Amino acid sequence: MDLKLHNFKPYNMDILQYFHERADLTEEQVRKVSSLFKTKKYAKKEQIIPMYSHSNKLYFIAEGIIRIYYLKNDKDITHMFFTEGQITVPVENVFYNKPSPYAMEALEDCAIQIADYRELEKVLFEIPALQKLAQSIYIDVISRFSNRLYAMQFQTAKERYDSLMELH
Repeated sequence: MDLKLHNFKPYNMDILQYFHERADLTEEQVRKVSSLFKTKKYAKKEQIIPMYSHSNKLYFIAEGIIRIYYLKNDKDITHMFFTEGQITVPVENVFYNKPSPYAMEALEDCAIQIADYRELEKVLFEIPALQKLAQSIYIDVISRFSNRLYAMQFQTAKERYDSLMELH
């Protein structure tokens, strides 16, 4: 994917700050982990990951908002949103080695810090504080999916949108 050059404002949060705030890491450990990430900038509506592709990457949203979506009977359906300071991975790819039925696109100009999940995983096993952070992230993801399921069952589309706007 080509790197697009745009006039982006400074990141609201970068991966270095994320690790500093959430894990008890030494400066050396933070540098080691953050060195695995490369920043890519995406323009509004630019596709980050196409549907049915295979990506072993972890995506940290440093700036902007993205959406995960799929097509059902030629209808574009939003599955999930991710905003600044959040992490996402294509679960089917990373954990099951299968193509993902979801695509990822930028809803506005974005800066995304990307790391190879397998390389990050190696470092994760070397640093206990990172293992604890990873567990916390997994719990966050489970909570998000639980909240999403609740919203789909009991809220209208407008109520879900209003809730998203309240949070971000």
